[in-house]
Amino acid sequence: MWALNILTSLLLMGCSICWHRTAATGTETLNIPIAENITWSSLNLKTLLEWQPKPENYRYTVEVAAEGENWKKKCINTLATECDVTDLLENVKGTYHARVISQPLDTEEYTEEYPYSTSNSFSPYQQSIIGKPGFESYDFNADSTKLKVIIKDPLTPYRFPNGSFKSIRDVFKDDLRYTLNYRKSSSTGKVSKHAFRLQIKAAYLACNSCFAFVRLIRIIELRISYTKPNIFEIQL
Repeated sequence: MWALNILTSLLLMGCSICWHRTAATGTETLNIPIAENITWSSLNLKTLLEWQPKPENYRYTVEVAAEGENWKKKCINTLATECDVTDLLENVKGTYHARVISQPLDTEEYTEEYPYSTSNSFSPYQQSIIGKPGFESYDFNADSTKLKVIIKDPLTPYRFPNGSFKSIRDVFKDDLRYTLNYRKSSSTGKVSKHAFRLQIKAAYLACNSCFAFVRLIRIIELRISYTKPNIFEIQL
């Protein structure tokens, strides 16, 4: 029994020594800075992960995971402080986390020993900024009492099987609408509004020589998600 107790103690001591060795080769001895200020930047569903500081004598590797799924690597062993993770977020209604791993220059593979920072959660469908749309074309009817405006949808980075890009309309469908504001070009009075669902591509306005611009609004958040609208003065 005495010999068994001695053997057990030695085994426990050995495990303790092994654990401390592993820790000593990890973050404390390596003294690698971790990423800070990790932010998501997303426009029309094209999404970048950005962070600081610029690395010196070490590299970064990015990993992204949807809730309940495994981590996927991106921008492996990079010296940059941003990473395009768009292709990992194609399920735009998912919620994602990212982690930025710091590792020495002389390593080939990431191990769990290296330090990392984790981002806040991000949902492309809810949080990506929608860019400004444009006017594909416009024309008046025969007696110039109505103006027909064809809206040009912003494109996303995602593609259909035939290779063509999906538009914002293809992704968000009824969760988006357009609002077209307009007034007569000679008027400085109140601006009129004409709102219509995204699936309605053409809007007919009862105006003659209008000053118009179009905005894209996300219904589910009831907020404008653009910086500056496209502005067009339509003359007879």
